[in-house]
Amino acid sequence: MKSQKKQQQILESIISLEKIPDQLTEQIRGINHGNDILRLLPSELALLGLEELEFEFYRKLVKKQLLTYRLQGDNWQQRKILRPTVKHHDEQQPKGPFIVCIDTSGSMGKFNENCAKAFCLALMKIAMIDNRQYHIILFSMEVIDYDLLSNDGLEQLMQFLNQTFSGGTDLAACLNKCLEKMQQQQWKYSDVVVISDFIAQRLPDNLVKIIKVHQTQQHRFHAVTLSKYGKPGILNIFDYIWHFDTGLKSRLLRYWN
Repeated sequence: MKSQKKQQQILESIISLEKIPDQLTEQIRGINHGNDILRLLPSELALLGLEELEFEFYRKLVKKQLLTYRLQGDNWQQRKILRPTVKHHDEQQPKGPFIVCIDTSGSMGKFNENCAKAFCLALMKIAMIDNRQYHIILFSMEVIDYDLLSNDGLEQLMQFLNQTFSGGTDLAACLNKCLEKMQQQQWKYSDVVVISDFIAQRLPDNLVKIIKVHQTQQHRFHAVTLSKYGKPGILNIFDYIWHFDTGLKSRLLRYWN
């Protein structure tokens, strides 16, 4: 008789992100009639330059008949669902290396910068305790690598802590760098942790597809978001999302508690 692994089917609670209609000013989706001065077509603004047509401009403004750009984006809402999963009692999830990606763009300055560095050092401590490899990638418009557990790790750590945050955000280049590293045998089963405000451009579709393939191969992608303005469309690709509100109100509440 062939022995079988003992299995147990349970309902696992997961968070699903669903796209909903939204009016975020992200992309031009057409032209409509309205009275939004900031979205007026140049042809309508030209009416103000002609004295005989100025009255016509104000008439159309009052009646919301001015031609304006229709701007729309993508928004997402969270929904908790129960999904049946099968657990093996002798199944163990391997603890792989850490690849920690830190957004060093200008929007991450000041308090967010300190939080990102603190999270990074905390993860490094966990990696040392669990004897796991640890690698840091800083990204803005360029990508910089730090291997803090190497022979010159202390020197690299000082360079990292002295790094100032400025510039734009190129999250796609950072994730491509992570995927390249995962091709190496020593970075098999890596945990990728991205610490960012996730105020960035949309990720290319081909990059998202490659990430989804890696997620089926026990690679886990974690997001630590330091802003409530992060794009849900980007966060949707991650296995786990950790929200840490760095707003002034939340900071005061944490300090009070």
